[in-house]
Amino acid sequence: MRYAVCSLAALSITVMPWALMPSVLAAQSGASPGSLSEAPRPLPGPSSSSQASSDEASSGQASSGQASSGQALSGQALSGQALSAQAPSAPETPAPAPTAPSPSASARPPETHPDFSGTWTLDTSISSDPSKASFEPSRSGGNQRYGGFGGGGRGRSRGGFGGAPPRQTSGGTADDRTPEEKARLQALTDELRKALRTLVISHHEPGFVINDALDHTQFLTTDDKPADQQIGAQAISTATHWEGTHLVTEYTLSDRHKLVFTYTLLAETKQMVLRVRLDDTERRRVVGQEVKLAYTLAPAAAR
Repeated sequence: MRYAVCSLAALSITVMPWALMPSVLAAQSGASPGSLSEAPRPLPGPSSSSQASSDEASSGQASSGQASSGQALSGQALSGQALSAQAPSAPETPAPAPTAPSPSASARPPETHPDFSGTWTLDTSISSDPSKASFEPSRSGGNQRYGGFGGGGRGRSRGGFGGAPPRQTSGGTADDRTPEEKARLQALTDELRKALRTLVISHHEPGFVINDALDHTQFLTTDDKPADQQIGAQAISTATHWEGTHLVTEYTLSDRHKLVFTYTLLAETKQMVLRVRLDDTERRRVVGQEVKLAYTLAPAAAR
């Protein structure tokens, strides 16, 4: 009997806390004990479970879609970087090729000029007699012929001739020359008569240096720049220029008269031809007779 009473007491002690639990919960939440026991939370039914599963699946799919989208964007970015790295840089635009000048605008090749360097000896058999050189006006008349002697040509004419050969006319006297003209012409005539039997020429463009038989030296340049040359007692303005392959030196006696020396080289026969004439630039004529001198090139050992 005592054992039965003790068992009942222990059971009541064990059960009582569970019986008092609704009251304790109600006191904590502020609700009556009966409301907790009367409205228990319903368990989720089959439809709720399926809807939750569907929502979770949709959420999973959305997450998966977002992840896939992110992976796709990441893949596109990587692909873009790869294409950017692999794409070759745009080729540089080549500079336009220079336009070839038209034939008319093209510069002509420079003309080759002969070299007159050497020791030249007068060949009297085919030359005028320099001791009889005179540039007094001719009274016999007649026309003087140019060209045809040793292959030489007259070349261009200076002092207003316009390229045409000047005319030789009869008549005229030396009385219209000034004293300065007469003195300069006489100095050049004396040089021609006495000093031109031998010429030593050093020709290095544009320098043209002549040393004659009387050891008189003239320093000329072929650029047509005027310079004074001392001929005897006279200082005479001189200019030298090319006319094709002919080298022309003009000694200015006055605004009206020039004594012109024309040098022509005959390379095949190793000859040099020197022509001397007096030009009257005002009357467009040659005064007196032209002097023609032919020279042969001395052997190298004799120079």
